[in-house]
Amino acid sequence: MIVQSGVEKTTIDEVAREAGVSKGGVLHHFPSKEAIVIGLVGRLIEKFEADVSALQALDPEVRGSFTRAYLKESTKKNDHSIEVFFALRGGIPQLSGAARPTA
Repeated sequence: MIVQSGVEKTTIDEVAREAGVSKGGVLHHFPSKEAIVIGLVGRLIEKFEADVSALQALDPEVRGSFTRAYLKESTKKNDHSIEVFFALRGGIPQLSGAARPTA
């Protein structure tokens, strides 16, 4: 929803409806829309780091394993994490200047 509408146009009511919870339930855990965005970005980063670590653990060659795992995870096809990150970055002033990677 945030990817389609953008952070600015998405409301907490829409987030609650999409999640199937009350607005009060959302606000109990996330006191603002910015807190929701920060939480989502945090989850994306955690997932990315866990996926890189898993790939690195599978690599039989230790030297360079982090770089190979990082690049493989960063260029994964059909993973919409990058689009989600850039849709969310507008909701966090510290991230709004982040450069979009070139293909």
